[in-house]
Amino acid sequence: MNRIARLPDDVVNQIAAGEVVERPASVVKELVENALDAEATRIAIDIEQGGKRLIRVRDDGVGIPAADLALAIERHATSKLRNASDLEHIASSGFRGEALPSIGSVAELLITSRTRDSGEGGVVSVAFSRAEPVRPAAHPVGTTVEVKNLFAEVPARRKFLRAESTELRHAVEQVSLLAMARSSVGFTVRADGREVLSLPPAASTEERVAAVLGRDLASGLAPVDFEEQGISISGFVSRDASKGGARPDVRAYVNGRPVKDRGLSKALSEAYRALGHFDPRPAAVIFVDVGLDMVDVNVHPAKTEVRFREPSRVFQTLVRAVRRALSAEGEGEAPRPWVNRFRPSPDSQAPVGTGVGNGESGGTLPRSPGLWESASAAEGAERFGMPGAPQATVLGQFRDTYIVAALDGDLWLFDQHTCHERARFEQIEKRKQGERAQSQALIEPAVVQVSPGLALLAEESSLELYDLGFEIEAFGAGSLLVRSIPHLLSGRDPAEAVTRVLRQLEEGSETHWVVEGRAHRLAASLACHSAVRAGQKINPATMQEIVSSLLKAEFQDYCPHGRPTRHRIPKEDIARWFERTGWRRS
Repeated sequence: MNRIARLPDDVVNQIAAGEVVERPASVVKELVENALDAEATRIAIDIEQGGKRLIRVRDDGVGIPAADLALAIERHATSKLRNASDLEHIASSGFRGEALPSIGSVAELLITSRTRDSGEGGVVSVAFSRAEPVRPAAHPVGTTVEVKNLFAEVPARRKFLRAESTELRHAVEQVSLLAMARSSVGFTVRADGREVLSLPPAASTEERVAAVLGRDLASGLAPVDFEEQGISISGFVSRDASKGGARPDVRAYVNGRPVKDRGLSKALSEAYRALGHFDPRPAAVIFVDVGLDMVDVNVHPAKTEVRFREPSRVFQTLVRAVRRALSAEGEGEAPRPWVNRFRPSPDSQAPVGTGVGNGESGGTLPRSPGLWESASAAEGAERFGMPGAPQATVLGQFRDTYIVAALDGDLWLFDQHTCHERARFEQIEKRKQGERAQSQALIEPAVVQVSPGLALLAEESSLELYDLGFEIEAFGAGSLLVRSIPHLLSGRDPAEAVTRVLRQLEEGSETHWVVEGRAHRLAASLACHSAVRAGQKINPATMQEIVSSLLKAEFQDYCPHGRPTRHRIPKEDIARWFERTGWRRS
């Protein structure tokens, strides 16, 4: 039997690094948080090869005394707390003293710093737990931390990293997340020599949120400002929660610290449901400020989880704050008439099914908000009247979401959105190899401001987007120039169309879909955002077209995101419910 033995320091550090340093973005987060704790007003981040080759963070903060540099790379050495009681009043971003030694155990780490009252700075290095003595070094006031060859000597960790572009997007998202809570601090990110994020100091949180999320998305957010019994809730929430991505997009902060808290997300959704939203998918930036003794931040080494002393009181306060903000906003703004922004492409013709779901068949708008118009009866007969597919008889619509129909003697419920999405996805996918989808050119190119992460994703996916009918160019950090969008989205706001497709692709990049590969996921996103929505009133002809189109699809049971499209209620079950025991299947 093996005897119990104390682990070597390098092994201990690598175990700790497994919790703290998950990917390059984790390193960026820890180093930027240290810069913020050092009272920096300008922070510059350089990234090469997605962070695998180099991550450099420079700040103009107070600096580290040369005499403390050797301690900075020791485990559990920190300037941010002194005893156990300090854990109950933590206001700094970092406090555990684990980040730098953890990084130094899986990379080459170099720290150069100088304080304001010192004429000379110092530098210390550690490479895969092998430390060098502190040396004098010239450096302006502040600190520069360089991390090179991340996971180079830990191949088991390195092979789990994603593509460089994906790792870069995660790193930029971490900087953006921290930047929204510190509007007075300037941030820049350069990737392989190219500037991908530029956030000068902002006059307000509102200005910073708009710069990070893009002014098009930010314009649809309502301000929140509420305080009750020592709990302050501020930030911004969607005026219309049905226009979000495939799931809620919530950025939550507790006392300025970005956190992942399911309770806060659930409370936000409850606030929308209380106002009558059936399936809320809000975008929100929420700041929760409570007394330091009311929250425990010492939950996980990554410091993204917290525990509230009175969670129900915090969540109920958030619900009231959001409800009050949305009630004050009324029912939101009327849709903008984007239809005049378009002109037909020289060789384009409305693709099959354009009339279903977007209300734009033949260039006509819906008769009333929420009423989707179907294509002409002749066109519908041509598309859906061919023999071979089973014929369903539509009986009506339930909760403006489910189509009730009779098929083969049974009763069926069809989810109108997922059914239409599946049919449209197959229509998009059945294009000839190399054929570009029908597009609609804009009369004037639209400049769309998006988050830096989405801008990088658009650049990375430019060929696949072009094949689907989008024509998009980079237009500076965080901006896109849109020249055309798919014909299926004609009449839509170009900013909303581009942003929603990119957001859904981004949300699905780390999860399993029924379809694999970026091109197929983009096609699925286009199908999703051009389909009718849940909670949308549609007329009987459109219901019939949606059901018929699904019954002609190759795969009918699930949408591309894996959600079911239909549910059968056998007639025998219905007979049993009403005690008609002598009834037989015909």
